Amino acid sequence: MAKQKRYAEPLALALILHVALLTLFTLSFEFTSKQASTPEADIIHAQAVDLSALKTDSRKTAAKPKAEPEITPEPEPVEPEQESQEQEQPVAVDEQKLEQQRQADAEKKLAAQKIAAEKAEQEQIKAAKRAVAEKAKAEAAKKAAEEKLAAEQAAAEKTEAAKKAATEKAKAEAAKKASEEKLAADKAAAEKTAQQKAEAVKKAAAEKAKAEAAKKAAEEKQTAQKAAQEQAELAKKAAAEKAKAEAAKKASEEKLAAEKAVAEKAAQDKAEAAKKAAVEKAKAEAAKKAAEEKLAAEKAAQDQAEVAKKAAAEKAKAEAAKKATEEKLAAEKAAAEKAAAEKAAAEKAATEAAAKAAAAKAEIDAITEAIQKKVHDSWIRPPTASPGMKCTIQVRLSAQGQILGEPQIVKSSGDEIFDNSAVNAVLKANPLPVPADKDQFAKFFRSFTFTFKPTK
Repeated sequence: MAKQKRYAEPLALALILHVALLTLFTLSFEFTSKQASTPEADIIHAQAVDLSALKTDSRKTAAKPKAEPEITPEPEPVEPEQESQEQEQPVAVDEQKLEQQRQADAEKKLAAQKIAAEKAEQEQIKAAKRAVAEKAKAEAAKKAAEEKLAAEQAAAEKTEAAKKAATEKAKAEAAKKASEEKLAADKAAAEKTAQQKAEAVKKAAAEKAKAEAAKKAAEEKQTAQKAAQEQAELAKKAAAEKAKAEAAKKASEEKLAAEKAVAEKAAQDKAEAAKKAAVEKAKAEAAKKAAEEKLAAEKAAQDQAEVAKKAAAEKAKAEAAKKATEEKLAAEKAAAEKAAAEKAAAEKAATEAAAKAAAAKAEIDAITEAIQKKVHDSWIRPPTASPGMKCTIQVRLSAQGQILGEPQIVKSSGDEIFDNSAVNAVLKANPLPVPADKDQFAKFFRSFTFTFKPTK
């Protein structure tokens, strides 16, 4: 429709131009014909005729017998009037020839004018055709320029969209990194606070015991040094275990980040949500742990105070009993510290296990969604498909994601053509994404089922 509209105007213009040229040519031809056809006034040459001579000639002609042989008469004397007639006859013939020549020239001129008019018309027609061709060429150039501009604009919009997507991805990665750094910082701060509180409680108890047992300064000093050494070793061991756990956690996070790079943005959002939940859980666990450690420290301090008070009351009775009590107290304290350390290690291991489980679940969800997307992208919609149709398919995979055997329809949609199109989409999407972890692959993806429900 647009193409016909584009050429309608030049065609109408050419038609009008042809009609105008034809009209001009017709008018010019009629005017020239009228001029050429107008006869010039004939010159009538009058001459005097002698009636008596004509009568005499007619009588002589009538008197001649038909059967007689032709006799050449003697020349009669020519009268002056007859001589004038004979002289004027050649002049009339010349004028007639001249008139014929003039008419022939006029006809030639008319023919030349007609040829010139036809030639002018042809030139005008050619000029009109050239104008139409140039206009069509200009229209085509304009259309090409518009199409080029539209293509450039589309390319610019596509580039802008790609830049925007890259910016959004960079923002998401930066937010993820900031969240991970904040989690690590909060965890380190909580551990440092708990350690400082425990050290403060221990220091207060040591000072109180030192004040009450001035006589046993040397012994208490030795005990304190031993306890400090044990504490230092315990702290060193805890620091080594913490560093090892941090390194393992960092390696696990780096591996997880590398594996997540192949997932779609939706999978990343789910992973981030799971990670956020793990962070909140870790914060709650850390707060709970700090409260329990504080309660244990207060209880230990209270127990130490009661033991010290009882020891002071019974000091007079038996120094030996006091010493035994103090040794027992030290043993209980060491046992309590050991139990607290073991509890902290167990809670830390549980937190890391929960985080690892959440990460594994996020990875499984991401790979499942990637499989769904790849199958959906490979699906060719059959004519019998309708919105809401779905079927459940069982697939067996190799460790490299290659499909083993023929996918099986576990739960049909009720339409065999739709079911076959879903199976063909799975085969067309071969190989399918699989996790790098062999245990996860064996547990979740060696043989699995998924529901195929197209959205397009």
